Amino acid sequence: MPVRLKDIAESLHLDLSTVSRALRDDARVHADTKKTVLAEAARLGYRPNLLARRLAVGKTKTVWLILPSLGSPIEREPAEHAAALLFEHEYDLMIVQHRNDAAAYERILGRLSEGLADGALIIPGPYADPPFEEVLVHAGYPLVFIDRHPKNLGTPVDVVTTANEKAAYDLTIRCIRAGAKHVIAGFNEGNPVADARNAGCRRAGEERNVPCQFITDGIRPENSDHTAVIGSSVPFLRNTAQLLTGAIIGGVFDNWPGAAHPFKEVHVCVQDFPAMAKTAVTVILGRIAGTKDDARICEVTAKQFLTVR
Repeated sequence: MPVRLKDIAESLHLDLSTVSRALRDDARVHADTKKTVLAEAARLGYRPNLLARRLAVGKTKTVWLILPSLGSPIEREPAEHAAALLFEHEYDLMIVQHRNDAAAYERILGRLSEGLADGALIIPGPYADPPFEEVLVHAGYPLVFIDRHPKNLGTPVDVVTTANEKAAYDLTIRCIRAGAKHVIAGFNEGNPVADARNAGCRRAGEERNVPCQFITDGIRPENSDHTAVIGSSVPFLRNTAQLLTGAIIGGVFDNWPGAAHPFKEVHVCVQDFPAMAKTAVTVILGRIAGTKDDARICEVTAKQFLTVR
């Protein structure tokens, strides 16, 4: 049976509060009493309940990473790098998956309000009105959003993301240089990342006098020779290519598996997930420590561009 504080107090005929303070090295306890309490605790084999102690002082030394799943680079790689970086600061990273399920996401965020973690890195789940994150954000709970963030929170939030407008601009320019005379952009997720990528694609098209068509799911794109299809996901590119007679160039973020087919070539913008994780960890540790500077959006430059043929 584990030794309790009460056992030490009864053994030494001391108040429970005195024993507790002595073990915390409280200045109100005389040095000789502290020495006696520590010796008796060692003799009895007392092991402090670290979880209870951390909760009592408001620190669990854990950070949650809340994400949809571990099925893509934007989810896996920040998790791997953030865990290692936090460990260096004596924090543990706990990975919690919401699976894009609204009820699960709401429940997970509710757990944070119960003090189960000192802060959280979040790749958001489904949107709601009002946003699920609203209470935590307005309470000043340490949160850093990775990749994207919920809209309509009414107050600035900490976000670490790719410089998405520039990345999409550069990706579109590469497709145009490769021969595209018409661009179909499929950044239709309806979040700030998609908005920025659409803006970058639009700017590139306007500068090069190349028409850009922005589509949503269910709308059949117009056929055009020398078309580039640009989007955030491999399925979107492949599905759209099947509707076209002139799709020769693809542009996508993060990865393209295998050969370029059905495209002549595919340009890939690789995001810098290690840099994003490092920035996010720096920000969350600062927030946990109580930094008072304004919340901000930190943009990380894309890591590299690849061409698949």
